[in-house]
Amino acid sequence: MEHTPAPYAPRSVYGYALYIGSNMLFVLFLIWAVIPDQILYTLGLTYWPSKYWAVAIPIWALTALATFAFIIYPAVNLSMTPDINDIATITDKHSCSKKETIPGGISPVYDIPITEVCRKLYLTKKKHKIRDQGIDNECDNNTNYFLFTNIKCQMIDLRKTLKDIINTNAISCSFEIMRVKNNDFYQRFFAEVNKYHPSFYTLTWHIKNDMKDYLSLDVFNALPNNTLLHLIANNLTPTDVKIILKKALERDIRNIFVLRGDSTKSNGEFPHAVDLVRFIRNQFDDIFCICVAGYPEMHPESSSKEMDLIYLKEKIDAGADFIITQIVFEANIFIKFVNDCKKIGINVPIIPGIFPILNYMCLQKMAKICNIKVPKIILNTLECIKDNNEKVHNYAVEIATNIIKEIIASKTTCGFHFFTLNKPSLSLEICDKLGIFC
Repeated sequence: MEHTPAPYAPRSVYGYALYIGSNMLFVLFLIWAVIPDQILYTLGLTYWPSKYWAVAIPIWALTALATFAFIIYPAVNLSMTPDINDIATITDKHSCSKKETIPGGISPVYDIPITEVCRKLYLTKKKHKIRDQGIDNECDNNTNYFLFTNIKCQMIDLRKTLKDIINTNAISCSFEIMRVKNNDFYQRFFAEVNKYHPSFYTLTWHIKNDMKDYLSLDVFNALPNNTLLHLIANNLTPTDVKIILKKALERDIRNIFVLRGDSTKSNGEFPHAVDLVRFIRNQFDDIFCICVAGYPEMHPESSSKEMDLIYLKEKIDAGADFIITQIVFEANIFIKFVNDCKKIGINVPIIPGIFPILNYMCLQKMAKICNIKVPKIILNTLECIKDNNEKVHNYAVEIATNIIKEIIASKTTCGFHFFTLNKPSLSLEICDKLGIFC
């Protein structure tokens, strides 16, 4: 790693010059004031100030002290500042700890150029080759801003995140966020859920939204770097996809949730999600982590569950890395779905979608929009208690908690994805009751 120039370089050079010069003049004053005139004559010095100028000595001493304090101090301080190529000395667990108190500590230094530290640590330029004649062939892989700060962070590839979770036999949670115009909402949302250490967030997007602001900078700055962006296949052209994904790369977003979309049109260039997955892999190789949707009770347009699994296998074979399922209301259906996937060679992580029921009307609306079946026992129970908000709330927590516990016991997943409708409080209460995500 190359050495980073110190921010006070010119000031330190001038400071040293002034300090040395002032000391030389001070010595000259001493010579003039103390050495007898005859000796000066012998040395060939024919002019010197009056002996009475010796009163200037204390004044000059104070001036020299002031020079040291205001000019020399930054230079001396810099000499004690660790080089950026020795950054380990200020980033380890003993950083800024006095050696007298902690073995291996270093003396505190307060003028470390932290911007340069972050740039050296994280802003390494990487070039991604993209098979694209319409846009630049190389995208700079700059690091993004983490949640509402100006500190640069390394990007997150969810393939590695999920692999680490699986290898440690851990269980993670994740949350869906719906796009809003008020970016302050994101700040409140993330502040509320961060303590549960979600493995990722998904950000919804619909084709009716303006593609120009799909990845607008204001939205991007409000998102953490483990966000999984929805990308809708229907009605997108190859050029649209290239522009969006190039823009994503520029912001170090490498996690994409590929969906077909709700449109009934199928005459576009990406009529199905698998077509978009193939295109991304063909154009961008293995740069992106791609998630696709799975349907435990089969997609409503599929002719059979067997054919639906075959379509899902095609998406995995095309390059998808993991699966998030449609809303799960019965644990046994999800468990069977995972086992059926394994039988036909689908071995990627499969994460069930969990929908905490906010109220009876909300459940009916979600069931209609998502075209999913809700078990009669749930509908009948909610029908009886729909006017009692407290009972509905408690029942929703009980249902979701029992589903999650049963799935965890089956060891068929490494995490759970909560559809929050931008109201995370109920999801977080479920997390608290489970006590496994904190």
